[in-house]
Amino acid sequence: MIYKTSIIKLFVIIIPVFLIIMFFPSCDDPVPFPSTGALLVTMETFDDATYNSLTFKTSMVEVIWSPTSDGTNSQKITVDTANRTFVFPAQGAKFPIAQYEIPEGYVHQIRMYPESITISYLGVSYPIFLPSGEQTGFKIVPEYKEPYFVEHNGTTSIKVNFNFPDRIVKTGGKHEFILHPTVPSVIVLPEELPSIDPDIVLLITKSGVTYSQVEQACQQVGAVIKKNFPPMRMYEIKLPPRLAIKDGVDYFNSLPITQTASLSVHSKATSIPPNDTNNYQQCQQTVNLQQAWQILENDNPAVNGDIGSYNTVIAVLDSGVEIDHRDLLFNIWINQGELPDIGIVDADGDGRISFFDLNAPANSGLNIADTNGNNLVDAKDILADNRFVDNTDDDGNWFIDDLVGWDWVDGDNDPSPSVNGNHGTIVAGILAAVTDNTFDVSGTIWKASIMPLRILEDQAGPWGQALGMWYASYMEADVANMSIGTTFQRKKQDHSKVQRIDIDSFSWLWMKEGIMIFHRGIFDTLAEFNIDNTLFVVASSNEGVNLDDSQSFNSPGQAMKLAMDAAQRAPRVILVGASTADGLNRASFSNHGSIIDIYAPGEQWIALDLGSSTITNRQGTSFAAPLISGIIALTTTRLDYYYPAMSRRDKMENLYQYTRNAGVSHVYGILIDAPTAVGNVVIP
Repeated sequence: MIYKTSIIKLFVIIIPVFLIIMFFPSCDDPVPFPSTGALLVTMETFDDATYNSLTFKTSMVEVIWSPTSDGTNSQKITVDTANRTFVFPAQGAKFPIAQYEIPEGYVHQIRMYPESITISYLGVSYPIFLPSGEQTGFKIVPEYKEPYFVEHNGTTSIKVNFNFPDRIVKTGGKHEFILHPTVPSVIVLPEELPSIDPDIVLLITKSGVTYSQVEQACQQVGAVIKKNFPPMRMYEIKLPPRLAIKDGVDYFNSLPITQTASLSVHSKATSIPPNDTNNYQQCQQTVNLQQAWQILENDNPAVNGDIGSYNTVIAVLDSGVEIDHRDLLFNIWINQGELPDIGIVDADGDGRISFFDLNAPANSGLNIADTNGNNLVDAKDILADNRFVDNTDDDGNWFIDDLVGWDWVDGDNDPSPSVNGNHGTIVAGILAAVTDNTFDVSGTIWKASIMPLRILEDQAGPWGQALGMWYASYMEADVANMSIGTTFQRKKQDHSKVQRIDIDSFSWLWMKEGIMIFHRGIFDTLAEFNIDNTLFVVASSNEGVNLDDSQSFNSPGQAMKLAMDAAQRAPRVILVGASTADGLNRASFSNHGSIIDIYAPGEQWIALDLGSSTITNRQGTSFAAPLISGIIALTTTRLDYYYPAMSRRDKMENLYQYTRNAGVSHVYGILIDAPTAVGNVVIP
């Protein structure tokens, strides 16, 4: 079926169920009561693939009856169903709901008072919202050709009006009203809709499939390839205007060349005392971070309070990082495979070239120009040096001159943010600001290598997210922080004028499944390349909903957790919720539910801002996640210190378990305790 692009953009999240009622005429079967008729209200289901079962809970059913066709002297006849719950399978079932004995006359109306209506699909129940005052017209088939109306009065009643005089109850007759639940051709839009590309399909092919095979498949439906990334066998495909997005995804999923085909759903940003100006914030005190720092210093007193290691790599998939920020520049990651052979000295002898090394006296003879006048060698300086930037993919990772990360928004090797894109810099500062340097803030880990991967501006397409995840894994980041949530387009809900779109263009269930499949495809590819050894820490997002509720839309983190559980082999994913700054309660904005692995404070952060400055009172699950990532980085440093020969897979599994089992139980969930996480590393 073909739909206009302008309509398709209003994608669906809720599949409402309306009640279609068909009248079956009386028959001449004998009944035991001579002066009354038997009226039976039943519900019958027919083959319907859109749901597995329907549950209908109602307190009473009323019939409005009168002896005359004009409704004079009408009476209300009520059957109290005592909150009975009726469960109907989707195929060929019929059950009585209420039975009446009523005099001969006319039935004008049947009214029900449901407590709730839900449908079940793939083992998950979805509540149905009935908008107030709505009328939906249907035909009565086959006996009656004139339409009648079903009026939905909020969530309290469903009223069926019969406006014809031939709804006659005859003496001695048996009369049956059958309710048939079905998915109609119109649906109600929710208050918030996910932002997706209405004409883009993301395709991951099976191994061995060639570019020309994908091109031929596109030509069959008039689609074209916009982008492709050979290492992941991933294609971004643009559909023609005549092809609806669901039809496009279904088409590519039907092909033998396809591993997964999915939607292009956008993401968004979600938001020992050292001597720094803001040296030990409330959020850090709540998780006892100072005790964790002390554990690492006790391990190796020679570090002199320099807690961490440049060999601990933390990817930040976000809006970009200000790579020359005065409180970050020494901790920006350098891609060792892209460094030129110009005699760079590893000044601290840790086996990795860092900006600490490039600023050491031993490397002063390199004469790297100070392009931004801060009297230091930073990432901006080496990106402006032709010795470093030689237009060559020196390490063969499919990205040219990716010295300090990558930018999928602008498509270049400078992952700096836009002038308004401070979110990634805030995250990076909470995670690993240079600490004990007399200014700005204290990072969770004092010394580390921050790998900036710019995947979003105001929002991110899944192309950048997928490649960012692949890059972090391929380049062996220990931890990847993803403080992102699903982008929603807000709509004002006006129940008096409910917007509608054609149900065949989308369904809530299909979209939820599609987002999980997208992440499953990424994980499968990482496993195939044997690079599924990065621990992904993902914010749960800020809608304040229970993610266990099937009606809540997938946040990327929720989808990644589901994909991790579904895959035989996948990277480990930590899903993070936010608590109040003191940790006593869940933050009101935080998503929650049993799927959340761990909570951390997400309020009242003083954080880094663009222009080498700070910003106050930041809040969001976005800022709880980097606290968890930083604690994992501290644990990684300790694990590497005691077990340098441990395999990456064993290290990731240990970090996953250490983190999930390192907290204090609260009513809302488990709040991280930093010294417990770090202390879970057993000293050999």
